Amino acid sequence: MAIAAQPAECERLRLGLAGALLAASSSRLAAVSCPRFAARGTRPPAAVAESHICGENPAFLLDCPCLGTMLKFRPMMSLPVRTAARPFRDLYYVRLATTGLSFLLFGIGGVLLGIVAVPLLLLVPGGRPARRMRVRRMIRVAFRLFIGFMHHTGAISYSFSGAERLGRPGQLIVANHPSLIDIVLLIGFIRHAGCVVKREAWRNPAMVIVVSAAGYVPNAPTDVMIERASELLTSGECLIMFPEGTRTVPHRPAHFHRGAASVALRGASIVTPVFIDVEPPSLSKSMPWYRLPVPRAHFALRVGGDIDPAPFRTGSLPIASRTFNEHLVATYAVEAGGN
Repeated sequence: MAIAAQPAECERLRLGLAGALLAASSSRLAAVSCPRFAARGTRPPAAVAESHICGENPAFLLDCPCLGTMLKFRPMMSLPVRTAARPFRDLYYVRLATTGLSFLLFGIGGVLLGIVAVPLLLLVPGGRPARRMRVRRMIRVAFRLFIGFMHHTGAISYSFSGAERLGRPGQLIVANHPSLIDIVLLIGFIRHAGCVVKREAWRNPAMVIVVSAAGYVPNAPTDVMIERASELLTSGECLIMFPEGTRTVPHRPAHFHRGAASVALRGASIVTPVFIDVEPPSLSKSMPWYRLPVPRAHFALRVGGDIDPAPFRTGSLPIASRTFNEHLVATYAVEAGGN
């Protein structure tokens, strides 16, 4: 015996199918249509549309000759899902290309700074401190351009909270070191800052002029580094140091060397920690630059509370530096636990 749909039920079905079509065009569903009924674009009652969207089979749908059989025998039929399109610059291979281009430009810019820009800048009349500050200003501008290029092309995103508190005379800035571009981010946002740099930079023909003219401090030998860094702080300069000495492996406890603590106790008027978090991990010691995370990495820098080194300057320097170093490790451990 044939089952005919009643006019009222057919109207309800028409509204239900119209709701499905509207939901599919505006969100994530594909339309399922019946040739018996033509949707006029009328918005259905919320309850009818919701029952259809959620995959339920209202009893009145079973009366439709076209859909009834299909719904009876395929009650778990799923509708295709339409995902929202991501911005073009967030696509993986686009980010891979922009990251590679960023480092290519960084390398070319470093060579041009070393063989052209800095030598010309040193010809400008002025004393050694004035020349040093001019070179640091140029490096800062170059690093800001590099970070801006990576950010605007979608290679990375970043945030820097409290940067206005950095760059004070005699301030030692200590930071953890999770990625390759930590020093670029810090110098790019801190005016006239010096830093402790790996000794290998003085063996690079393109970099030796830059790091020497900027008055940066090589990290080896350790006793010479501590003495020179302390002198810079005592003279009123701002200095950046990574107590870990090298990039760290993600999600492992920090291991601080005592060099930064010794420098702080010898010459710093104030010590300010900067907490750097990269999520998902990227450009770390265990990851080459082309192994990019999905989604895009976000570099979050946050300036912590100032630490007065004066109370730690008691007893012998080795014991005091060990105590202060333990205090720094505990400070970063608390920050890591809070995150």
